[in-house]
Amino acid sequence: MEFIKKHKLKIILVVVFLILIIFAYIGVKELLYPDTRKDLYGSRLDGMEQFNVDDNRLKEEVKELSKDEKIEKIDSHLSGRTINYTIHIKGDLDLITSKSFGDKILEKFSDEEKQYFDFQLFIVNDVENSEHYPIVGYKHKTSLTFVWTN
Repeated sequence: MEFIKKHKLKIILVVVFLILIIFAYIGVKELLYPDTRKDLYGSRLDGMEQFNVDDNRLKEEVKELSKDEKIEKIDSHLSGRTINYTIHIKGDLDLITSKSFGDKILEKFSDEEKQYFDFQLFIVNDVENSEHYPIVGYKHKTSLTFVWTN
């Protein structure tokens, strides 16, 4: 008790300093991260629960597509409203055949799903200095087919 009486002013200053530090921390956090309570994608994913597109379904479709002997490996993942596919092909396949994989992928989805999701298709091969690969195809939800890079 005697210690408190002797150092009353110092204790008050330390408590006030700690309270100011806590308020400063909260203020800086709110300034730097103002939307921590909101979803990462905002309202862009509204209505996604009505579609049965998840990683399990994508894995099943990848298994079915990988039966083609021209395909070495396929990876897929869902990121927001974008479905990404990475196709590793064997050798230096012609572009028409490799671009047809995009149509095969779109066949697996309903028209409503095609109008909701965007699709990205990355096609790479194992040839080191290929002049045609890698190529990227992108289908926006409002377009009918893929648009390809050179």
